[in-house]
Amino acid sequence: MGKRIRVQRRGRGAPTWRASTHKRVAPAEYPPVSKKEIEGYIRAKVTDLVHDPGRGTPLAEIKTENGEVFYTVAVEGI
Repeated sequence: MGKRIRVQRRGRGAPTWRASTHKRVAPAEYPPVSKKEIEGYIRAKVTDLVHDPGRGTPLAEIKTENGEVFYTVAVEGI
């Protein structure tokens, strides 16, 4: 008899193969759209690139001109 392949073992959902969500920095999301953004635009600046465990890409910490801070997936080249 052969043994189970890795995909079959991962499919069980054992703690070894589960992502540890309690270590995550923040959810990757965009802020809600305000009236100012609908009428024009709002400036923002990337303040930090953060490693997020359990994710294959870094997160960019972005601060807008009105002081709001949010995290989104960092694109290549920033």
